[in-house]
Amino acid sequence: MRVILFIVAFLIFETALHAQSRVSDQINRVSISSVLKSWSEEYQIDFAYDSYELSNYVFTGVFKDEAIDAAIEKLLSETPFQFKWIRNTCIIYPVSSSSILPGKSEKTDQKTLAGEVRDRLSGESLPFATVSTINSEVNTYTDADGRFTIVNTGSVDMDILVVFFLGYEAYKMPFTWAKTPGYSIVKLARANALLPDVEIRATAARPIRFEKDVSVVHLNPNLSGILYGVGEADITREVQLTPGVSGVQENNNGLFIRGSSSDQCQLLMDGFTIYHQDHFMGMFSAMNANAVKSMRLLACVTDPSQGGRTAGTLELIGREGDLRKPSARLDLGTMSISGSFETPLDTTGKASLFVSGRRSITEWLRGPSYKELYRTLYSSSIVSRKADLDETSNVKFDPQLLFQDLNAKLTYRPSPGSQVNVSFYASRDDVAFTYADTSKTELVNVADVRYSDDASKSNRGASLRWNFRVTPSVDAFTSVGFSAFEGRYFSADSIRINLFATDSVQFTDRNVLLRDWSLLHQWQMKRSSHALKVGFALNHLETLNKTRSLSEPLLSESNSGYVASIFMGDEWNFSRWNIKPGLRVNRFFDNGASFQWEPKFSVRYRLKGDELFIKAAVVRTAQCIQRISNQSLYQNVPDQWQLAGSDFPVMTSNQAVLGMNWTSEHWNVDVEGYVKHTRGQLLNAAAGQYTNQTFNQYYVGESTVAGLDVAAQWQSAPHRIVCAASRIFSSSDYEGFETQNVVESHIRDVEAKLVYEWKVGPWSASILVLASSGAPFTSLSGLQSFQLPDGSSRVFPLFGGYNRDRSAPYQRADIAVNYQWQWLTTKWCASLSVYNVFDSNNFRTIQYSVGANEPGNVSVQQREIRMLGRIPSLTLTCQF
Repeated sequence: MRVILFIVAFLIFETALHAQSRVSDQINRVSISSVLKSWSEEYQIDFAYDSYELSNYVFTGVFKDEAIDAAIEKLLSETPFQFKWIRNTCIIYPVSSSSILPGKSEKTDQKTLAGEVRDRLSGESLPFATVSTINSEVNTYTDADGRFTIVNTGSVDMDILVVFFLGYEAYKMPFTWAKTPGYSIVKLARANALLPDVEIRATAARPIRFEKDVSVVHLNPNLSGILYGVGEADITREVQLTPGVSGVQENNNGLFIRGSSSDQCQLLMDGFTIYHQDHFMGMFSAMNANAVKSMRLLACVTDPSQGGRTAGTLELIGREGDLRKPSARLDLGTMSISGSFETPLDTTGKASLFVSGRRSITEWLRGPSYKELYRTLYSSSIVSRKADLDETSNVKFDPQLLFQDLNAKLTYRPSPGSQVNVSFYASRDDVAFTYADTSKTELVNVADVRYSDDASKSNRGASLRWNFRVTPSVDAFTSVGFSAFEGRYFSADSIRINLFATDSVQFTDRNVLLRDWSLLHQWQMKRSSHALKVGFALNHLETLNKTRSLSEPLLSESNSGYVASIFMGDEWNFSRWNIKPGLRVNRFFDNGASFQWEPKFSVRYRLKGDELFIKAAVVRTAQCIQRISNQSLYQNVPDQWQLAGSDFPVMTSNQAVLGMNWTSEHWNVDVEGYVKHTRGQLLNAAAGQYTNQTFNQYYVGESTVAGLDVAAQWQSAPHRIVCAASRIFSSSDYEGFETQNVVESHIRDVEAKLVYEWKVGPWSASILVLASSGAPFTSLSGLQSFQLPDGSSRVFPLFGGYNRDRSAPYQRADIAVNYQWQWLTTKWCASLSVYNVFDSNNFRTIQYSVGANEPGNVSVQQREIRMLGRIPSLTLTCQF
């Protein structure tokens, strides 16, 4: 009883305190937003307002010991704004906002608020924004085109709409459900990273947000800059900061999520799949961060409308063009140059165009970054007696690596709620190595060998997406996509035996091709307590693999198959519960048709307000295509994909997740434990190359992975800290493989990441520290001598258990410093970053080369495949 009386007394005291606050001030031509900020600090009052709009109004006047309500009313008297006290916070809102467009409401008992979220200046839609109503306690997200629908059947009439998007100021608007317009356009103002939002006590704009839904992380690449890359704004490096995603897989293609190989993670760009995911043989992402507006990582796919990969999906939404005015951006770094251009295509704000391109400049500029980059490639790709490039040796090494990529997106909005996007993407990498091992100063080796390796891989993709709002509570969505991946590897070895003056030539030529057509159509209907989603998808996949060499004629293998899917999902909200059941049924048509069922179920329970949640999910996923080899100059193979069929079955995975999420003013904490069992997977590509050199030779088996992912984010301007840790327990077994409980080559048992960011004025800085346990490798136990019947002996190497040993722990620290300024109408930014600042020796694996010098004797050489050393980078950006 005392507690209740204390609370009542406290509330009365707080109300009286605001009522008794007196304002004395003399103001001469000061913006209203500045006045409110000053009053907040002087009189300890919390305001919520749109600082961008109120900065356009200037006030001149004198306040002499006036009550706070009278002072605010006087301050806003010449503006189209009013104020209201809600829970000790003064909400300032527009009387009639141009952001609210009139529309026709449905004649129904339920109350519906539908609309979309856009950038205030450019008019660009903002996907995956958080939209909620405070009093009716309804929460949702905008879709890929920035649209949302909120349905309320409760007794609440007065409410507050809150919209939040990474990198933008929070938006709050009081409204009345009884007078809800048919369609709303919410326009958000950009916020500088680590600066306060519209609320006086607001938190800073987070580049990463760990969501209350199961295994969902939202990321904003526009806030990361070059902080997480090797001189490039790299979306892959940013995603690797999240728990469960390995951040130590240098020189590897794709993302490794929760113990799965990278081909089990799907990369979607505006609806089509990207198979060529890296530049410079894994150094950084093939996706230009300037062309990406928002990213969403699904480490456990609970949405039945998405399928095709067992580990998860990274969904990218490309940037749209500015609807207001043309603008351009130019980035010049130590490894590449990139530029982007965006412009409106009409005067009504309905159509826009965005184009972005990037190209390497390493054929002209070869600085410290170039030397370290290619030293690493030499170590990992070239068969040599030395693991590192030694410029004083007889080995002559002259690499040529080039890359380029292009993004384009056309956006058209025929009416409010409807949007059409046409997206295009193309990327290409060309690798040429010429190196020689001569015998000028050698007495034993009398052979001059000249190696020539020429490899390339490319990806082209396009999509047409149409989002149509049928009614405020019914949406229709259609997407058509195409993707084509092509890889080629050509190797020619010229050998001259000086002792006998003889010459010989050997060559290998391999080509792979993958085409992917996709169609998706779905309907989504939102009702009072649930949202229903139904639809179908069709996917056609075609692979072609060719190889020929001096000793073998042309060998060709092709495969094609269809995947037809229907899906249905529902989302129920009642009391504190959010329940999402779903089902996806796939029919695979290849050499033999088969059904695959993918039931999905997730639940979320709210423990405390909108801060603390418990979440859980049980899902099943299927995958009909796998990458059977990664591109490797050392192994003379390109990236190669193959469909399930007679050689290996469709891969299926069952996953269960249990976790919690806590979000407050300064904190964002997420913890998830999971267990995953996968059947039909192939032996990891890197390991498979050790024993498989021809088509149709794989080890098929199953794996069990369990782990714990912990992430925490704290921020209080001008500081931000993001940390993540993962612990994995795993084992795999393969049919026909003699080793049991196989440890996959890409799995590191423990991994931890820590990022600290600081920003004051035009300066910003960051430090990234990353550490993990060592990488698995198969060690050489020793040499065994065998006596033959004829009296001679032979020596054989003896290896230990497959991947049972571990290399030294991985450790790395990166630093970056940025400085921004403006000259005339052009915005400039200079960035200096150092990757692996302490030049730590990290190794991906350890290999052994065994050769016979003479009968009965062997020589064993150990090769440590090293990762990137210290790489300094300087980038200059101008935006005009």
